Amino acid sequence: MESNAFDLSPGLFPGPTVINTHHPAVGLPLGGVVLTSDGALPIEYLSSGDRVISRDTGYVRLLDLWPVSACAPAVRVHAGVLKRAGHKAPVVLPASYRVRLPGSSELIELAHLVDGQRVTDLGIRPMSLLCPIFDAAAVIYVSGLMLHVPAQTKEQTRLS
Repeated sequence: MESNAFDLSPGLFPGPTVINTHHPAVGLPLGGVVLTSDGALPIEYLSSGDRVISRDTGYVRLLDLWPVSACAPAVRVHAGVLKRAGHKAPVVLPASYRVRLPGSSELIELAHLVDGQRVTDLGIRPMSLLCPIFDAAAVIYVSGLMLHVPAQTKEQTRLS
């Protein structure tokens, strides 16, 4: 498997910038660990054709990975909160992301889980994200969380 050649230097991120904070940021943070058929890999190492483990449908094939810079509401999910065992680091995600809680089939937006301790509001902040493109919506495992990735196209990630 080959790594994508994204230049991840600050200010040089190759994707469009989403500025409208009412448009949900749909990408995953750099360094987010995604469960795949090849094991747990940072999202920036994935490429078109990789098989990602889905909660509901087994493997889903990654069609593309699209970089986006966003200024959007963000939250920090602290270590061990909402996560499966083995993930010790906090993760910063767009607040609009929906998660599946352990033992539940419901999807809940992260913004609704903010309690100031386990899930904290970081306000609007710039984020470098990678948007996975699948042919259908999927719940995938990212840094120990079960995240809902909506079906989207590259064009939808360019909305501002």
